[in-house]
Amino acid sequence: GLSSKDAHYRQELVGPNFIDVHTPGVFGAFARELVSFFYIYQCIFLWAFYFYAYYQIGLVDTGIIVISASIKVALRMQSERRLKRMAEHEEPVFVHRDGEWSQISTKQLVPGDVIEVVSGAYMSCDCVLISGNAIMDESSLTGEPLSVRKFPLRMDNGHYNSMGSGKMSSLFAGTTVSQVMPVQKSADGLESPRVLALVKSTGTMSEKGQLVRQILFPSRIAFVFNEQMRIVVFILVLYAIFVMVMAVFLYNGDAVSIVFYGIFALSQLLSPLLPAAMVIGQSVAASRLRRKQIFCIDPQRIMIAGKVQIFCFDKTGTLTKEGLEFHGAQVIDPASGTFAAFTGDLAATNAAFRQAMASCHTVTDLNGQLIGNPVDIEQFRASKATVDPAPKYIDAVIAASGSEKGKLHIVRRFEFVHSRAAMSVVVLDEATGKLHVFVKGSFERIKSVSRGRSVPRNYDSVCVNLAYDGCYVLAFAHKILDVASPELVKD
Repeated sequence: GLSSKDAHYRQELVGPNFIDVHTPGVFGAFARELVSFFYIYQCIFLWAFYFYAYYQIGLVDTGIIVISASIKVALRMQSERRLKRMAEHEEPVFVHRDGEWSQISTKQLVPGDVIEVVSGAYMSCDCVLISGNAIMDESSLTGEPLSVRKFPLRMDNGHYNSMGSGKMSSLFAGTTVSQVMPVQKSADGLESPRVLALVKSTGTMSEKGQLVRQILFPSRIAFVFNEQMRIVVFILVLYAIFVMVMAVFLYNGDAVSIVFYGIFALSQLLSPLLPAAMVIGQSVAASRLRRKQIFCIDPQRIMIAGKVQIFCFDKTGTLTKEGLEFHGAQVIDPASGTFAAFTGDLAATNAAFRQAMASCHTVTDLNGQLIGNPVDIEQFRASKATVDPAPKYIDAVIAASGSEKGKLHIVRRFEFVHSRAAMSVVVLDEATGKLHVFVKGSFERIKSVSRGRSVPRNYDSVCVNLAYDGCYVLAFAHKILDVASPELVKD
């Protein structure tokens, strides 16, 4: 951890770990709304209506403008206050400073602090998990209802990328810790009775801070409607100039009357109630969306959604049915050197394959619910194994009842990385004392890392045909390590 002196210096550089959202009062909100161009434009024409003693029309227009402005201000203030409650958060946390653990406010955290992650905690900064495992609820950031398991950052020479290979070790601000699992024994040397994380980004530099900043200050969208409006406004300006010139030459009266007559003529060109009508329409649309728990802080962008003509979906559960089902397996027939017949019964496969199905995954148990990748969860369910609640190493699984295999201890795990298209585990078989390596990934990747003579002759044709049938095809590779002790297992 840091020393108090270093922490104080870093806090002066980056500021407190707090996202302060300013919300104006009622007077300030109305002032911000009424200084816009359209409201000034409306006031000029209302001035002309009252000058010509059109009090009825003037009062009606004034009432509509005030009501529309009030609705818009009320909706915006409500959204801003909701955003303020979501963004501003502070709670106590244990931090390691000056060689000892102490409790401070999350507002005092700085990059480089080592903190303890506990169950039920709300992450107020972006962190890197350095010891232990954690199950995170990231629904507030990603919208995914399933919790995600996080693993400690691996001690290697690779470059850390929070949105790449390091995402499985990143704890993002705005997420909630569902469960923590300290690692008591590991080949990585990351044993600790606490689950530890290193603070990476704080305040507005965190993922949550950037999200709040995008909501408060949205980027300008190039909308075709706005581009075409320039041409329309240019034509209207030319016509307005013509109207003003005709009013000056044709109206008989003093200069003040001529000016007001010209303004009155311009009001027929672009109705002062047009902006009010647009505001009312946007406000009604925002209120309808709010009933469905869809909140919009900038109602003007709702009309952009109305121009969307094409939606593209790229996830299971949108174009296909929700969830996955285990279809079956094909293992190698050693006698022929080809795949054996397809079977949906795992009991008909060999012991190594059943061990791979039970151990090569990142599934864990949270209060009786399996947490992990949907593919891993379905694979684990198919194996009929169970998670050991008190693992000796990183994880442990108990083989299906009636199986001749005992408990499998996961000594090392290399999580799935998209660039590798594979994951692997080192498993200690308690029954035999042997160490097994299982690699799981796409069938193309597994073929590329396997020895040529061990690949079945009909490997490509079988895998491609299953893929053509709409199956999600994964392959396993297996090797027995000639290592006497699990502590000797290295990268």
